[in-house]
Amino acid sequence: MVIFGRDLDLYQHEPVYFGGAEGLSLEAIQINDSRCPEGVTCIWQGYASVTIKVKSGHIPITELILCLGACNVTSTTAEQVVKINNESYTIRLKQIEKGKREGLKAVVSLSRLLD
Repeated sequence: MVIFGRDLDLYQHEPVYFGGAEGLSLEAIQINDSRCPEGVTCIWQGYASVTIKVKSGHIPITELILCLGACNVTSTTAEQVVKINNESYTIRLKQIEKGKREGLKAVVSLSRLLD
């Protein structure tokens, strides 16, 4: 189980649960990184994005796309607010990087907003 407000690593198709399997979950559906590699001169900076499926128990709530870099191409931002069971949460993309396992990971944080 994950604690709100801490960074968490999302790997594609591996849900992360808050409050057990019946609670809130986040799952990276797709992770992309087209940013210019370090030490290379590029025409544009590129962007990194993650598509996240948000669920409450087994009920899908929403899918959202978070982005870093030249996000004006995708019209998305690094942070979004979602409402789940009358509670508001901020989901923020902090980084996309190579994971310890194969593939990319998205580093995100989830915070509950106080009314």
